[in-house]
Amino acid sequence: MLSAKQNTRLQPYLCQISDDLVDAKKSDSVHICCKSCGSANLVKIDSILVRSRQNGGLFECKKCRCNNPVFKNKLSSLIKDRWRSGTYKSDVALRRSACLKPVLSERSRLLWRRPGFRDKVVSSIDRTKIANGTKLAMVSKKAGISLHSREMWGKPGHRQKMANLAVERWQNESYRNKTLVAMRDPSSRAKISESAKRSWQNINYRQQRAEFNSRIPRTSSIQETLYSTLDDLKIQHFREYKDKPSDPQCVIGPYTFDCVIPRSGRPTLLIECQGEYWHRLENNRERDERKAAYINNNFSGLYEIKYLWEHEFQNVGKITEALKYWLNLHKIELIGFNFSEVSVRKCQAHECDMLLAKYHYLAGPGRYGIMFGAFLKDELIGCCIFSPTLRQNIDTLGFNAEEVRELSRLCIHPRYQKYNFASWLISQSLKQLDKKYKLIIAYSDTTFNHLGSVYKASNFTKDKTIRPDYWYVDANGWVMHKKTLYNSAKKIRMAESEYARLHGYSKVFGKEKFRYVFKRA
Repeated sequence: MLSAKQNTRLQPYLCQISDDLVDAKKSDSVHICCKSCGSANLVKIDSILVRSRQNGGLFECKKCRCNNPVFKNKLSSLIKDRWRSGTYKSDVALRRSACLKPVLSERSRLLWRRPGFRDKVVSSIDRTKIANGTKLAMVSKKAGISLHSREMWGKPGHRQKMANLAVERWQNESYRNKTLVAMRDPSSRAKISESAKRSWQNINYRQQRAEFNSRIPRTSSIQETLYSTLDDLKIQHFREYKDKPSDPQCVIGPYTFDCVIPRSGRPTLLIECQGEYWHRLENNRERDERKAAYINNNFSGLYEIKYLWEHEFQNVGKITEALKYWLNLHKIELIGFNFSEVSVRKCQAHECDMLLAKYHYLAGPGRYGIMFGAFLKDELIGCCIFSPTLRQNIDTLGFNAEEVRELSRLCIHPRYQKYNFASWLISQSLKQLDKKYKLIIAYSDTTFNHLGSVYKASNFTKDKTIRPDYWYVDANGWVMHKKTLYNSAKKIRMAESEYARLHGYSKVFGKEKFRYVFKRA
């Protein structure tokens, strides 16, 4: 209980709140009102008495006190006087030294392992109440993250703000270089790995990670490609989603599958999209084996598992042909349309990515550039990309590099194939292409039976023949571009030859290429 003398001296500062907060021991804290801003503050009794004497009988909160010019000048002078002292400087240098940091860090860990110390810290910050009795913060015992922060992180606007801040910081060259050096340092990587292992041994941490992962989009880009391909083929399927719960058909026992396709008179097809890196890790390989064993041992004859690997999505048609084979499909129904119903306009990369990933033989937009899309009732059915020329394209027939563009990608959706549609799309795109581009170059690769008929129909002229280059071919005859294979190998830090050998690709030399040019007036 407060003594009569203490109660008399503290009475002007006490908030008008419940009596249980006023009756306290000398070492306890009470809520008082700042005489400047009127806010309630939880402050130790001894501190109130000292600070009120210093301010002539008035109490100010930390915020008001720090904004007081007199106090700021006094504090600044005090810090300067301290810093002029050689002893203080040496003490600060010692505390920041590399040799002392591990000692202090280990001391903090030992302290935190003591239940009494941990409980004392947690109790001091666990639940704080302001004058009106509302909860100000509910602090996590492990991480010290307030409930308010969690609620803020759940708001889309706050997440976007933090994302923009991260992008802004990453654009700072010095910050980026410092981060990359730290990430590549073996000792730092080992330290992070050990820290992660220790954290993972905590059951509460694993539960928190599970809750966090449940809010992260679970579908990868190759899954989206698979789902889009199935939609194009008009095949009923069940799937995972980014923004809502997965279809219940995808959950079988303790496991969730990427895609489930019912088949009449045959076992239901389960498809797993396997990323090159994650699914080759030892732990993930064992999990995949347990997943397959669970189905084979308990649902034999009801389900059949098939796998599609990331590198297989690099070959256009390979996924489609695999699906047709698994589902006994052989024909794609063509959709009729008139050219007058199609609008050609500039489009963005994200609009063309899926079409190129599924149906272009090089499986991607390449070097990007100026993109034109053919839209039928807002559906993209074809695209045409004009990219800057590669360095080896030195023969530009006397034109400057800024006046030359390469027709690097031309792709038509299989269901919208129509006589002269490809040449019509090129013609419409050239009409909208900036007039500053005087020379358009295109290549036809005879390795893929492309003889340049489309370019001839678009008034291109055959210019020269390019000597053969090497490709990669698997046992089933599927061809992969050398740059595509190189990029896939680099992604998982593997040599090109090692990656080719792992996936059964052999290096073969392709056939010659023809170069076609189109000169604009």
